[in-house]
Amino acid sequence: YIYHNYKYFNKKIFIFYSLFLITLILSSIFSKYIKLSLGTSLFYFRFILLALAISFFLNSNIRVLKYFLLVSGLIITFLSLNIIIQYLFNIDLLGNVPTDKYRYSSFFGSELKAGGFIARLMFLGVLFFIFSNNMKYKNFSIFFYFLINGCAVFLSGERTALFILILNIFIFFLYLKDFRKIIFI
Repeated sequence: YIYHNYKYFNKKIFIFYSLFLITLILSSIFSKYIKLSLGTSLFYFRFILLALAISFFLNSNIRVLKYFLLVSGLIITFLSLNIIIQYLFNIDLLGNVPTDKYRYSSFFGSELKAGGFIARLMFLGVLFFIFSNNMKYKNFSIFFYFLINGCAVFLSGERTALFILILNIFIFFLYLKDFRKIIFI
């Protein structure tokens, strides 16, 4: 017996995105440069499939969600610590030397994207701390996590990443009461 659950396909966002994809493909078919246009718009469906897969696995078990958030937070913290090490010693843990004098990229090498990566994904680790009820030093852990990742975003030299970090902190500040206590320690 196979249980079919179609609740993910009935969501408004899925229907909206599917209609958007159909519109992109139809406009590509009727464009002057069909191969170029269709080549770029045809494979956008992979984003909705990724979102559906993540939603399915995270909703299937709360432990999966906690492990996903924990691993994401550990990866971001390791990347941030590697940027700080690269700043302090002018070489990172893998032996990469910074390509720019004032911008540090850690494992990304010559691609200066580490700050954007950290700024966009560090809040997965914050969510792990928020969902963990039995942590003894939760507020200190969140503050230390923000300090390390904030320093790494600053050292990466990406202005957009710094803006995203400040915007995300502001959003967390507005929506989470526990987060306000951490800020005003």
